[in-house]
Amino acid sequence: MRRLFASLCTVCLITLACRAGDPAEMLPAGAIASVQLNNLAGLIDRVEKAGLIEAFYSTPQGLELLQRPEFNKALAVKAIVEQQTGMPILELAKTLVGGEVALGLYGKLGAQPEFILAARIKNRDPWEQFRKRLQPFLDLAEGQVSLSSPAKGVTLVSIQKVGSIALGNDWLVAGTQAAATQSVWQRLANDQNGIDAAKNTFKALAADPDYQSMRRQAGDQPVVTAYLATKALKGPLGNRLIPSKMDNPLASLWFGGLVEMAARSPAVGASLSVRENDFDLRVVAPGQIAKLDAGRRALFPADGKPGANPFPAIPTLIGGIAFDRDIATWYTHREQLLDGKALPGFDQFETGLANILPGKDFAKDVLSVLGRSITVVAAPQDYSHLDGTPGVKLPGFAVIIDLAKPKEGSNLLNLFLQTLSAILNIEAGQQGRQPWVMTSETHQGVQVTFADYLNKPKGKDLPVVNNFTPAAALVGDKYLLCSSKGLCKQLIDAYTKPNPDAGNRQPAKAEDWAVSGPRLADALMLNRGLLEAGGIKNGRTEQQAKEEVQVLENALRKVEKVRLGSLSHPWGIEVRLEGNWK
Repeated sequence: MRRLFASLCTVCLITLACRAGDPAEMLPAGAIASVQLNNLAGLIDRVEKAGLIEAFYSTPQGLELLQRPEFNKALAVKAIVEQQTGMPILELAKTLVGGEVALGLYGKLGAQPEFILAARIKNRDPWEQFRKRLQPFLDLAEGQVSLSSPAKGVTLVSIQKVGSIALGNDWLVAGTQAAATQSVWQRLANDQNGIDAAKNTFKALAADPDYQSMRRQAGDQPVVTAYLATKALKGPLGNRLIPSKMDNPLASLWFGGLVEMAARSPAVGASLSVRENDFDLRVVAPGQIAKLDAGRRALFPADGKPGANPFPAIPTLIGGIAFDRDIATWYTHREQLLDGKALPGFDQFETGLANILPGKDFAKDVLSVLGRSITVVAAPQDYSHLDGTPGVKLPGFAVIIDLAKPKEGSNLLNLFLQTLSAILNIEAGQQGRQPWVMTSETHQGVQVTFADYLNKPKGKDLPVVNNFTPAAALVGDKYLLCSSKGLCKQLIDAYTKPNPDAGNRQPAKAEDWAVSGPRLADALMLNRGLLEAGGIKNGRTEQQAKEEVQVLENALRKVEKVRLGSLSHPWGIEVRLEGNWK
């Protein structure tokens, strides 16, 4: 019977659309979690006009999906719905699903959750037709369901031991808990029949302070909004379910602050907004960063500081990662942040580092000279140092490190570069490769130290290491460690010019990830043959492998840019994924 109930709700759901407003107004307060949908018709229309569905079915993945039995069953259900409604499924959805739907979960953790689904109907004529077509399904379930009319224009379908569905002139409510479900449909029935709203004692989720604090930060006109009352997620003894310590140091360094803020926040929310040529997905957690312990507070930008550095203005930049962390403070508080099983790994790390930086203490000698911001960027590779090409063509990379003590820091990092070059030269001799020779030159008044070959390596399909000739330079308080002299010079040019965006104040970012789709496609397609060979190795035919690579290239070239970052606000934190396409 629960399957029947779920099926009825699903069929009802695909015929729904709402008037403007927050769909959470239809849900009672006290939800553990909720999902609200808004203006799906506009999104469906854009997907249809773009031809994305037809394009997907023409790909090898789409053709493979069409062969799966479970997908054919789904197509059979689609055909039944289209036959019953007399409309193609997308046209049905685009015409009728034009507004808002809300789903709320209620109850306590560890118990069987209760749910309430509420929606308003945009087009009443198709809704009346739907109600008539629903009757045969109810007749089939005779003895398992009962029908009543508790208010004018309301049909109540009660399903034994499962729940109830209430159908109004322009709304639908379904739920598994009788009293809560009744409170929702009674409110909608009162509105429908013109009963004085002052007599309505219904308390909506939309009026909950925690929900409102989340919803204010959800962006403009989101298509999807989700809400999670984290304060309700407690263990049997009232303890928090999210552990206070992590067992992975990298996860702690990258996500430890975000996870702790989410655990302390009374509610976490998410929203997805889709416009004509761009989208943004936001996850927000209201709270005060200042109340975190020192180790986790170090994972967010310092008060009044901009956080992660903007990416350098390189015209051909493929993408990059920039982050702001007080690594020294995090490192000294690691015992309070990490599970005991993860701590021995730090001793192993420091022992290994001593082989490259002998006599240096990591916490005192290395971390003390580093600043908070580190940026990693990728750009097209320059092969002028070769008389040939590598077998695998990698883009150029650079790490830009802010230094708290520029002189001491650059000396330390130059020592690291020289030691690393010596180790790789020993390996080159063992493998019969050309060794590097460290030399230097001046560019824009900046000294550039770089590796060069005595004799250019020759031939096709050279080893991967031949992609790189490391180079380094110090520009102000920024140390540039690059995979080639050419990229190092581009960065020097970028950092010695005034930044036109320097005065534009933005929310502080703890990290910033960005990638350009067309430029990433250019980099990947330099290895088209290898990508196609990988597809053939995985069981594709030669034609299928070529088509898959072409689909990948086409998709990347349509995506102009994708960006992911975590932002610090006075009200709390936000993780935002945004992108735009052609």
